[in-house]
Amino acid sequence: MGYKNWEEWDKSIFLHDFPEQTDLSEWSYAGAAEESSSWLRTSSVVRLGCEPESEFNRYIEAHMESYPWLAAFNYMKYLYAAGFVLILACMIKIIYSANRLYDQQEALEETRRDFINAIAHELKTPLGIIRNFAENLLEHTMEEKRDYYLTQIVGQTEEMDRLAGEMILVSRMDSENLVLQRETVSFDELIWEQLNRLKPVIEEKKLEVELQKEQDFRVEGDKDYLAKAVWNLLSNAAAYNVPEGRILITLKEKSCAIENTGFLLSEEQLKRSFELFYSGNKSRSAKDGKHMGMGLYLAEKIFSRHGLSIALENTKIGVKATISAGNKQNIRELP
Repeated sequence: MGYKNWEEWDKSIFLHDFPEQTDLSEWSYAGAAEESSSWLRTSSVVRLGCEPESEFNRYIEAHMESYPWLAAFNYMKYLYAAGFVLILACMIKIIYSANRLYDQQEALEETRRDFINAIAHELKTPLGIIRNFAENLLEHTMEEKRDYYLTQIVGQTEEMDRLAGEMILVSRMDSENLVLQRETVSFDELIWEQLNRLKPVIEEKKLEVELQKEQDFRVEGDKDYLAKAVWNLLSNAAAYNVPEGRILITLKEKSCAIENTGFLLSEEQLKRSFELFYSGNKSRSAKDGKHMGMGLYLAEKIFSRHGLSIALENTKIGVKATISAGNKQNIRELP
């Protein structure tokens, strides 16, 4: 009880001029209780007095106040605290999810911009070549090179067609509805097939190709997709090789490694080489007009879909890509 309540209680007329000694046995209930209540406060007044025949004309008035909401809060304080903690946790979770969704949208938007820029860069070179050769044909200059111009135009259109095919393949690799064929695929056969396709580039750069086979590396998967992945690795090994360099291919029971003698990669390039359209060394990319990331990105996606992993590392003389069996169920043992 506060001081203000005590003052009100002390000023009550019923507390003064009351006999010091009173026979309480003569007192009895002499009045109905008066009550008033609300959701904040409950007040009760009870009057105790003597019988009407009594010589005393005095009575006692008892006041009682209670606060039900305070009692209820005190009784359920732990439940309220648990509810508050739960609400706070939900708010934190919602804020975290919203921020994460925002970051994902930003990453997707950045990827979209990079994709558009890279595609524009890839298409700009062949389109420029086609336009120059077509203008030369229209002007009838150097008629003796007419066949050469037409050959170059056809070659550049084939390059654009290849690029469009790789973009379609990228879309398929990112689709959850992709269905892969299941058959036994020999990496020994795949590599020889792709080396035959690469023979003109190998002869032009005078590259030495060596295949070391301890045991054939066989997997269960889609041969066409795996062939595309192996082609991307071999073509990179040739394109980024030095003149009269070397390509070393090593086959083991559960791995296949392709190593070349070329430019070493920085730590950042090793980490980001499998990103879509990552160009790596800017000077090298500007020199050959190619993005190294698209082929490696597709290769990584294809191998991942087959339960295989691919790693890139520097060697003393160049770069080595190693394909390993990430899931034993995908390995087919040799008879």
